[in-house]
Amino acid sequence: MKTLHNVSVKTLTVIAFLFGLTGPLTTFAATAPTLGAAATYSAFGKAGVTNDSNVGTTHIWGNVGADATNVTNLDDATQVDGIIDTGA
Repeated sequence: MKTLHNVSVKTLTVIAFLFGLTGPLTTFAATAPTLGAAATYSAFGKAGVTNDSNVGTTHIWGNVGADATNVTNLDDATQVDGIIDTGA
C-alpha cells in the first residue's frame, strides 16, 4: 500500500510539473460595453434619482440624470460635480 501511495505522489508531481511548463492559458473575459451617451453619468435612473438626506453628506463626482423629472434631495452646487439632467 505504501508503494502505491509513493507512486501516486510521484505521478501527480510529474503531471503538475508538466502542466506548469505549458505556459499561461488564454482567458476569455468579457469586454467592457460601450455606454454611448450614458458614459458621462455617474448615476442615472430610469424613474429618477433620490438622495436619502438622513444618511449624511452625499457627493457625486460626475453627472446625474433621469428620464423622469425626479432628482430629489441633491443640491447641484454642493453635492454634484457635474450637471443634474432630468431629461425635461
